[in-house]
Amino acid sequence: MCSGCTGFVTPGLFLRVVVDGEVVTDGGVRVLQVAIGNGRFVAGGVPLLPAAVADDGRVDVVVSFAMSTPRRFVYALGARLGLHPGNPDVSTFRGSRVHVESANGFRWNADGEVRGPARRREWHVQPHAWTVLALPPDR
Repeated sequence: MCSGCTGFVTPGLFLRVVVDGEVVTDGGVRVLQVAIGNGRFVAGGVPLLPAAVADDGRVDVVVSFAMSTPRRFVYALGARLGLHPGNPDVSTFRGSRVHVESANGFRWNADGEVRGPARRREWHVQPHAWTVLALPPDR
């Protein structure tokens, strides 16, 4: 099976997602994807979180509820072009704390590494937690 085809055959998960105390979905409907990050691009240039700002102290959250095959195709194409936030099957949020849980557990991808399963996970931003040293631009 092709790796890009997985999103067309997965049944989705019943997830509860909360961003900064606001319930995004309560676990009563299937979710295709939850993307959380502070960088705009994934997988070699896909603008999955097109409005993300790396140093604003918040993460962007994209939740896709696209369940039928045609809706998944529209979501995938929109995501490839960075247009998916306007899709009616997509909800977007920004926050500093994201909580995801599922009674049956879920897996997540962290920089290409699949982790889990877990029944609940929480991600939170620690602004300015990293220091990056770089050469001057003239070198």
